[in-house]
Amino acid sequence: MRRTLIITAAALAVLGAGAAAIGLSRPAPSAPPPAARAIVLAPPTPPTGDPAALEAATRTRPQDAATWIALGDHRLAARDFAQAIRAYDKGLALDPNRSETWSALGEAHIQSERSTSAKMPPAARAAFDRALALDPDDLRANFYATMERDFMGEHDQAIGEWLAMLRRAPMGSDADEAIRTAIAASVNRNLGQVKRAMAEATRAQPRAVPAASTR
Repeated sequence: MRRTLIITAAALAVLGAGAAAIGLSRPAPSAPPPAARAIVLAPPTPPTGDPAALEAATRTRPQDAATWIALGDHRLAARDFAQAIRAYDKGLALDPNRSETWSALGEAHIQSERSTSAKMPPAARAAFDRALALDPDDLRANFYATMERDFMGEHDQAIGEWLAMLRRAPMGSDADEAIRTAIAASVNRNLGQVKRAMAEATRAQPRAVPAASTR
């Protein structure tokens, strides 16, 4: 089962933005304020099973990787990131060949850790690297890696990669909207930087000397 993707304002802040929100989960939230608006990129199916029953099942079947991972899916969807990390760690220790679970673990680390650096937290980077080693096309891992590149100043490359993702996203889908929003946020952020640089250059410019009057 595909893992749920949640890319929110917290993730953008972790990577140095602190601006618009991009959220990936299902169902879509109902009309929150614009600054906290979430955009949903849904998996084919939502997490299955009852969280309480899954928690109980981990005690009776602690060697069942699928149960731990299903529990992690629920915890991530509920934004209980610490418990999602715990469940994913348990599941991946039993079955490490799940790219989507590694990328879900990376996202849980992104959401649970706060940093002022443009680089993603090391635990998130390690999880995304494992995901991409297993599946170079993993959407979540690629999305975050591209976001990091954008915040590190590689804007042209980042936008090119998002455009490549956009070509694979069904038109009008949640993925389509999320990728377009990421591109627009990058363009707007970089346009603001260019405008500030132009203003600074304007302040440094020598003032033109008025031409002497011939009268």
